[in-house]
Amino acid sequence: MKFENDKAFALEMQLDNILRILGGEAKHYICSDKTTTHEKIVIEYNHEKKCKQ
Repeated sequence: MKFENDKAFALEMQLDNILRILGGEAKHYICSDKTTTHEKIVIEYNHEKKCKQ
C-alpha cells in the first residue's frame, strides 16, 4: 500500500533529522504485556560522564 510506504519514509526522514540535530541515536522496542503489544522509539542524546566528588 502506497500510504504505508509514504508513512514509513516520512517517519524515517523525520527521525533522521531529529537525530542529526540532537547528535543522538534511536532505539526501537517492541513491548508487550498480558493484554497488549506496542512499539516505541526512544531517542537518546546528550550522554555525559558524571564527575566523582
